[in-house]
Amino acid sequence: MEPERIVADLFGLDTYDTCRRAHDVYGVRRALLVAQSYHLPRAVALCRSLGVDSDGVEAGCRGCRQTTLTKAALRELPAAWKAALDTWRDRPPATVSPPDPALSTAAVR
Repeated sequence: MEPERIVADLFGLDTYDTCRRAHDVYGVRRALLVAQSYHLPRAVALCRSLGVDSDGVEAGCRGCRQTTLTKAALRELPAAWKAALDTWRDRPPATVSPPDPALSTAAVR
C-alpha cells in the first residue's frame, strides 16, 4: 500500500476510540487493520462491533524484546474486558473533532 493512503487518527486514544472515530467521525465502513499478533483479534472485533467491516494483518516487530512482547500479550486480558465494557456502554469517543481531510484525499488515490 502507498504511504499516502495511510491516515493516522491522532485523537484515537485507545483501540475503542480509534474504531469508534473511524466510523462516527470519518465515515469509514471498511478498514484493513495492521497490528501486532496479540492485539489484532481485539482490534478487529472492536471495529466490527462498531460497524466497521474489518480485516487484520499482523505487523512485525523487528528488534522487540521477548519481555516486551510478553508484557503486551498479558495486557490483552484486562484490555479485552475494558473493550467489552466500552462497547456495552456505547462509550462516545474521548475527543470530538472534525474529520481530517487527509482521509478523503487518501480514499480517492
